[in-house]
Amino acid sequence: MMPKPLIGITLDIEFQEDGNPPRDFYMLDAQNGKAMAEAGAALVMLPHDIDSIATYLDRLDGVMIAGGGWQFPLPQLIDFAATDGLPAGKVQRTRFELALISAAEARNAPLLGVCGGFQTMNVAAGGAMVPSLEVTKPEWLHHGERKCGFDKHAHDVVITQGTRLAAIVGEPRLPVNSRHSQGVTQAAPGLAVSATSDDGVVEAIERPSGAFWMALQWHPEFHISDGDRLILKAFVTACAEGTGRV
Repeated sequence: MMPKPLIGITLDIEFQEDGNPPRDFYMLDAQNGKAMAEAGAALVMLPHDIDSIATYLDRLDGVMIAGGGWQFPLPQLIDFAATDGLPAGKVQRTRFELALISAAEARNAPLLGVCGGFQTMNVAAGGAMVPSLEVTKPEWLHHGERKCGFDKHAHDVVITQGTRLAAIVGEPRLPVNSRHSQGVTQAAPGLAVSATSDDGVVEAIERPSGAFWMALQWHPEFHISDGDRLILKAFVTACAEGTGRV
């Protein structure tokens, strides 16, 4: 039996006042592990240790940049020259993820970003993010409405024809979930927009050539459509097809 591709996933971090003693806790939705196991991969959680990135990548076949429960307050995700007052754990997470993305790209490792990871990957590529969709355009409020669970269809996205995403899902539109107050309205230089919402928010970006590099604003691990399963399977297949470890 062939070993499963080994995929590393980043973690959110939250400070718990009632942690006894108060301290940071890493967090990851277990749905990620279930979905990636179904797609044929083994998922490994990656603590935010920048000095361990090379060691991680020596053993991994691909990398996922996960979503999170904290919204960064600055348009460029975070200004590392002005982090006073920001949660130290969140600052470290962002430093780690940007360094991990850069190192993974240098090795041509397959990369997949989800929700907050989608925004982080766009910033890592030289793009920007919208710190508040609702403030930018009131009609964008519905993208972050809490009444819609991750397991519910919130709206459709329009797939850009000719993209890798279009080839994977084989459909012009996909139903997706939606729980984000920040977002992206323009892809970074060198990236292609591969899906948008009907009201103009960018929902997926990809690198047109080279190793698998894709990021989605929605959470495909909840399998709102068969397209979600196809995306995760395509990512796992790209990881499995790599020549040795990344």
